[in-house]
Amino acid sequence: DGTVVSTNSTYSFTATEDRTLVANFIARYTVTLISNPTGAGTLVGAGTYDDGSSVTLTAVAATGYVFSDWTENGVAIATTSTCEITVTSDRDITANFIPLYTISLSVNPENSGTVTGAGTYTSGTQRTVRATANAGYEFGSWTENGEVVSTESTYIFTLSANRTLVANFT
Repeated sequence: DGTVVSTNSTYSFTATEDRTLVANFIARYTVTLISNPTGAGTLVGAGTYDDGSSVTLTAVAATGYVFSDWTENGVAIATTSTCEITVTSDRDITANFIPLYTISLSVNPENSGTVTGAGTYTSGTQRTVRATANAGYEFGSWTENGEVVSTESTYIFTLSANRTLVANFT
Protein backbone atom coordinates (compact mmCIF):
# COMPACT_ATOMS: atom_id res chain seq x y z
CA ASP A 1 0.00 0.00 0.00
CA GLY A 2 2.95 2.37 -0.62
CA THR A 3 4.29 2.06 2.92
CA VAL A 4 8.01 1.32 3.27
CA VAL A 5 8.37 -1.85 5.34
CA SER A 6 12.15 -2.23 4.95
CA THR A 7 15.16 -0.55 3.34
CA ASN A 8 17.23 -3.75 3.49
CA SER A 9 17.56 -5.97 0.42
CA THR A 10 16.47 -8.91 2.61
CA TYR A 11 13.10 -8.62 4.35
CA SER A 12 11.80 -11.25 6.76
CA PHE A 13 8.27 -11.27 8.15
CA THR A 14 5.65 -13.63 9.51
CA ALA A 15 2.95 -14.40 6.93
CA THR A 16 -0.44 -14.07 8.64
CA GLU A 17 -2.42 -12.91 5.59
CA ASP A 18 -2.04 -12.33 1.85
CA ARG A 19 0.44 -9.51 1.12
CA THR A 20 1.70 -7.82 -2.02
CA LEU A 21 5.26 -6.59 -1.66
CA VAL A 22 7.05 -4.39 -4.19
CA ALA A 23 10.84 -4.31 -4.40
CA ASN A 24 12.00 -0.84 -5.44
CA PHE A 25 15.40 -0.48 -7.08
CA ILE A 26 17.50 2.63 -7.58
CA ALA A 27 19.63 2.97 -10.70
CA ARG A 28 23.33 3.52 -10.00
CA TYR A 29 25.68 5.32 -12.34
CA THR A 30 29.43 5.81 -12.60
CA VAL A 31 31.17 9.18 -12.80
CA THR A 32 34.64 8.89 -14.35
CA LEU A 33 37.03 11.85 -14.13
CA ILE A 34 39.91 12.37 -16.58
CA SER A 35 42.81 14.84 -16.31
CA ASN A 36 43.88 16.56 -19.55
CA PRO A 37 46.83 16.42 -19.84
CA THR A 38 47.38 13.33 -17.72
CA GLY A 39 48.93 14.17 -14.35
CA ALA A 40 48.19 17.90 -14.62
CA GLY A 41 45.99 17.86 -11.54
CA THR A 42 44.26 15.96 -8.75
CA LEU A 43 40.56 15.20 -9.23
CA VAL A 44 37.92 14.43 -6.60
CA GLY A 45 34.36 13.23 -7.21
CA ALA A 46 34.68 10.06 -9.28
CA GLY A 47 32.63 7.09 -8.12
CA THR A 48 29.32 5.25 -8.30
CA TYR A 49 26.22 7.18 -7.30
CA ASP A 50 22.46 6.68 -7.03
CA ASP A 51 20.31 8.11 -9.81
CA GLY A 52 19.62 11.79 -9.16
CA SER A 53 22.54 12.28 -6.78
CA SER A 54 24.20 15.68 -6.61
CA VAL A 55 27.98 15.32 -6.80
CA THR A 56 30.66 17.95 -6.23
CA LEU A 57 33.66 17.72 -8.55
CA THR A 58 36.95 19.31 -7.52
CA ALA A 59 40.12 19.83 -9.58
CA VAL A 60 43.41 20.97 -8.05
CA ALA A 61 46.11 21.91 -10.56
CA ALA A 62 49.56 20.36 -10.18
CA THR A 63 52.63 22.58 -10.06
CA GLY A 64 53.20 24.09 -13.49
CA TYR A 65 49.51 24.05 -14.50
CA VAL A 66 46.37 26.11 -14.03
CA PHE A 67 42.78 24.80 -14.20
CA SER A 68 40.87 25.73 -17.37
CA ASP A 69 37.46 24.02 -17.43
CA TRP A 70 35.38 20.84 -17.11
CA THR A 71 34.16 19.26 -20.36
CA GLU A 72 31.90 16.36 -21.24
CA ASN A 73 31.86 15.03 -24.81
CA GLY A 74 33.97 18.04 -25.83
CA VAL A 75 31.44 20.56 -24.46
CA ALA A 76 32.33 22.86 -21.54
CA ILE A 77 30.09 22.24 -18.52
CA ALA A 78 31.86 24.48 -15.96
CA THR A 79 34.75 26.94 -15.76
CA THR A 80 35.36 26.81 -12.01
CA SER A 81 37.60 24.20 -10.42
CA THR A 82 34.75 23.13 -8.12
CA CYS A 83 31.36 22.40 -9.65
CA GLU A 84 28.24 20.40 -8.92
CA ILE A 85 26.63 17.88 -11.28
CA THR A 86 23.49 15.75 -11.11
CA VAL A 87 24.01 12.07 -11.91
CA THR A 88 21.31 10.63 -14.18
CA SER A 89 23.55 8.42 -16.36
CA ASP A 90 27.15 7.21 -16.58
CA ARG A 91 29.35 10.27 -17.12
CA ASP A 92 32.91 10.73 -18.39
CA ILE A 93 34.04 14.23 -17.43
CA THR A 94 37.39 15.81 -18.26
CA ALA A 95 39.21 18.44 -16.18
CA ASN A 96 41.32 20.51 -18.57
CA PHE A 97 44.50 22.21 -17.41
CA ILE A 98 46.79 24.71 -19.17
CA PRO A 99 50.57 24.57 -18.74
CA LEU A 100 52.34 27.52 -17.15
CA TYR A 101 55.61 28.70 -18.65
CA THR A 102 58.28 31.07 -17.37
CA ILE A 103 59.90 33.90 -19.27
CA SER A 104 63.36 34.74 -17.90
CA LEU A 105 65.11 37.90 -19.08
CA SER A 106 68.66 39.18 -18.77
CA VAL A 107 70.78 42.03 -20.16
CA ASN A 108 74.11 41.82 -22.02
CA PRO A 109 76.40 43.50 -21.14
CA GLU A 110 75.41 43.99 -17.54
CA ASN A 111 73.94 47.44 -16.67
CA SER A 112 73.56 48.38 -20.37
CA GLY A 113 69.76 48.53 -20.23
CA THR A 114 66.56 47.35 -18.58
CA VAL A 115 64.00 44.71 -19.57
CA THR A 116 60.34 44.09 -18.74
CA GLY A 117 57.98 41.17 -19.33
CA ALA A 118 59.55 38.40 -17.25
CA GLY A 119 57.21 36.14 -15.29
CA THR A 120 55.06 33.03 -15.36
CA TYR A 121 52.16 32.90 -17.81
CA THR A 122 49.71 30.41 -19.32
CA SER A 123 50.55 28.57 -22.51
CA GLY A 124 49.14 30.02 -25.70
CA THR A 125 49.03 33.61 -24.49
CA GLN A 126 50.63 36.42 -26.46
CA ARG A 127 53.47 37.96 -24.46
CA THR A 128 55.50 41.13 -24.93
CA VAL A 129 59.03 41.76 -23.67
CA ARG A 130 60.66 45.18 -23.90
CA ALA A 131 64.27 46.31 -23.75
CA THR A 132 65.28 49.89 -23.00
CA ALA A 133 68.88 51.04 -23.46
CA ASN A 134 70.67 52.97 -20.74
CA ALA A 135 72.53 56.17 -21.64
CA GLY A 136 75.46 55.42 -23.93
CA TYR A 137 73.99 52.12 -25.22
CA GLU A 138 71.80 51.04 -28.13
CA PHE A 139 69.55 48.01 -28.36
CA GLY A 140 70.88 45.30 -30.73
CA SER A 141 68.81 42.11 -30.49
CA TRP A 142 66.97 39.57 -28.42
CA THR A 143 68.72 36.18 -28.36
CA GLU A 144 67.78 32.75 -27.04
CA ASN A 145 70.38 29.99 -26.76
CA GLY A 146 72.75 32.24 -28.73
CA GLU A 147 70.32 32.60 -31.67
CA VAL A 148 68.80 35.95 -32.64
CA VAL A 149 65.00 35.80 -32.25
CA SER A 150 64.25 39.51 -32.81
CA THR A 151 66.01 42.75 -33.67
CA GLU A 152 63.12 44.86 -32.33
CA SER A 153 63.38 46.20 -28.78
CA THR A 154 59.71 45.22 -28.30
CA TYR A 155 59.39 41.49 -29.01
CA ILE A 156 55.90 39.92 -29.18
CA PHE A 157 55.41 36.14 -29.31
CA THR A 158 52.96 33.39 -28.39
CA LEU A 159 54.15 31.47 -25.34
CA SER A 160 54.46 27.71 -25.90
CA ALA A 161 57.48 26.81 -23.74
CA ASN A 162 59.78 28.25 -21.09
CA ARG A 163 61.82 31.09 -22.61
CA THR A 164 65.20 32.46 -21.55
CA LEU A 165 65.84 35.65 -23.50
CA VAL A 166 68.84 37.99 -23.49
CA ALA A 167 68.56 41.66 -24.48
CA ASN A 168 71.82 42.56 -26.19
CA PHE A 169 73.02 46.18 -26.24
CA THR A 170 75.99 47.81 -27.94
